[in-house]
Amino acid sequence: MKLRDMGVTQLAEAFGVRFGVASRWVADDEARRVVPMPSTLVRMADYFDLDVVEVFRRAGFLPTVDEKPDTPQERDINRLQRRLRYMLSETPPASWGAAAIVAEAVLDHLAVLLSKLDHIDA
Repeated sequence: MKLRDMGVTQLAEAFGVRFGVASRWVADDEARRVVPMPSTLVRMADYFDLDVVEVFRRAGFLPTVDEKPDTPQERDINRLQRRLRYMLSETPPASWGAAAIVAEAVLDHLAVLLSKLDHIDA
């Protein structure tokens, strides 16, 4: 983006997304940052003339050269984290309060279920 003197507005326009979505792709705050969908990453690699494999590595979809591949369980957890981040990032600001309440309830319920599984496995 820097080489093309491109800002977030131009990035959003180039990929047909809202400004807020593009700004989360490049956010400095890691907690706020989201990773584009794989189909968008392929388009980005083509648009910026980058190696698609390297783009997927930097996005966290592929291991780095010196990193061992994730286990299937780690891949599942990473996928779920990305999915949750994406779903929350797509929530309109007017619905953030309700989304937070629903997410908290679901996570609380998940914690209870996981603790029950721990007791069964023990």
